[in-house]
Amino acid sequence: MVDQELASDPATLPFVQKMASDNDYFNEQFSRAALLLSEYNPLTGDQGEVRKDCRYVNTN
Repeated sequence: MVDQELASDPATLPFVQKMASDNDYFNEQFSRAALLLSEYNPLTGDQGEVRKDCRYVNTN
């Protein structure tokens, strides 16, 4: 399964094709992305909020 916008864009199509055809490459890239995401320290509890619209801070 692939995001149609990524597969339709000439700029990202080669990347999509590489990921789809090479499991080792996909696994390496996925691992790198997961590691990078794990280094972020998200706000938790009362420190942050889930926005109803990502462009704006909630008004409640």
